[in-house]
Amino acid sequence: MNTNIKDEIRSLGELIIMAQKIKGDNMSNPIHTSAGMNGQEELDEKIISLIDDMKSLHKRLIGMQKDFSAHAFQINCMLKEALNYNHKLESLENDPTK
Repeated sequence: MNTNIKDEIRSLGELIIMAQKIKGDNMSNPIHTSAGMNGQEELDEKIISLIDDMKSLHKRLIGMQKDFSAHAFQINCMLKEALNYNHKLESLENDPTK
């Protein structure tokens, strides 16, 4: 599961970069009519909104990954404790002095 989240975060980062490149490309395109300028402005605003939404999602996914990692660490510690306890019980059961 952790690997999937890392892949999603990486993909999202790539999408942010591509959207920012589109925004830069659109800003550098010459526009000759006022109607075209209005359309370009609207497109720019939509792309800016998309980039902001993607950045927000990216931060949330990173937070989720940190939470999953913390939970996985806690579970791993609890499993180690349970295994150690189990080994102690087994060694007491197999003790020939009893």
